[in-house]
Amino acid sequence: MTKRTATGGRRRSAFVIAAVVALLVQLIAIYSPGSPEGNGVFGADKLVHVVLFAVPSALAVLGGGRLARWVPLLLLGHAVVSELVQAWWIPSRSGDVYDVLADVVGVALGWAIGRRLRPAGDSATHAERLT
Repeated sequence: MTKRTATGGRRRSAFVIAAVVALLVQLIAIYSPGSPEGNGVFGADKLVHVVLFAVPSALAVLGGGRLARWVPLLLLGHAVVSELVQAWWIPSRSGDVYDVLADVVGVALGWAIGRRLRPAGDSATHAERLT
């Protein structure tokens, strides 16, 4: 194993762990009953949604591999599902189409930031694109 391969493996592992932590934070924030709706600051709730979806998306893209492809797609589905769950099953919460839009913006922004921050020469290999 070359030094570059070992460094890349550690780097990928760090991004995977960070993405998992970000997803756990997202789940707690989204599914906690009665969480505050922006604390009276206009647009704060939507900004929180953007950040909650941008961070795991960016970290997944930075981690590379299948994670880079599947996590952003799964986050898009989760954006819709989470609002339905909030509307139907979580006390003191409601679903909001504008929250879904903020989530989608977050996923797209995270994906773009992740792609921009990936080191030069770290684009997907042919084998990675096929899997």
